[in-house]
Amino acid sequence: MPAKLKIEINTTEHFQVLPLKTVPFTVASDWYNGVSNIITYELDELMVTKLRALYQRRKGRDLFDLWFVVQNNLINVDRVFEIFKKYCANDNYHFSRDEFLKNLELKRNHQAFQSDMHVLLPVGLNWNFEEAYQFVVDNVIIAKSQQTSQP
Repeated sequence: MPAKLKIEINTTEHFQVLPLKTVPFTVASDWYNGVSNIITYELDELMVTKLRALYQRRKGRDLFDLWFVVQNNLINVDRVFEIFKKYCANDNYHFSRDEFLKNLELKRNHQAFQSDMHVLLPVGLNWNFEEAYQFVVDNVIIAKSQQTSQP
């Protein structure tokens, strides 16, 4: 069965803290070749939207993305939380670290939350949901929210 790629384009959110950046994107395949520039967030700000999504929806891919970038030191987590506070203020979100943790715990046992990443993972990338969940809780939500008023 051929693989499918879903591309989501956000047309409703117009708030950002950091300047947008332009990234070149190249496609080279047997049936199409092309190059385009894509306007996107800085990775730290993109992870802010993942942190928010982790609270708002039940998609394991949000947990995976946060785990992966923090585990591989690809973002500045302190900067992410500073930007996150600005998003919460802009969106008028008010919740505590404990509410965030309770929200995550309620999602934890849902099969879809645990398994939606398996079909998306490249061969050779190890992903253990429970380990990643605990890593994000300990090293992102708890550790960093002690330094801020929001998780």
